[in-house]
Amino acid sequence: MVHSQNCPRYGPCWCEVKRYAAALAVALAIAALELAGGYLSGSFALTADAFHVLVDGGAITVAIIIACAVRTRGASESSAIRRRGAYIQAALLLIVIGGIISEAIARLQNPPEIEGATMLIVATIGAVGNYIQH
Repeated sequence: MVHSQNCPRYGPCWCEVKRYAAALAVALAIAALELAGGYLSGSFALTADAFHVLVDGGAITVAIIIACAVRTRGASESSAIRRRGAYIQAALLLIVIGGIISEAIARLQNPPEIEGATMLIVATIGAVGNYIQH
């Protein structure tokens, strides 16, 4: 694990939580941009990716909660906390999958016009943000 320069030598280290928080901030910015871009361009691909990024943000949020809980409750409860976190993440993913399938079926029956230039610009910015996040 890589520590920051401000990491205390003695006492609890919160570097992991800080990295998760930075990744969450980037994920939320990407999601907001892609939601707006999907709405403005009519692109379902951008909208679906925005929801995918939101699920990633939910997973990062759960990871932050787990990291804090493990530090405050101790390592003895670590596996139970991580298991609950995995169930929450799976439930979020299933909800998004249902929404994407429903919207895809509706768009197959009535395809909208797509503003290609807007979609490509937003998708490129989102890809760069995704690279930075990882």
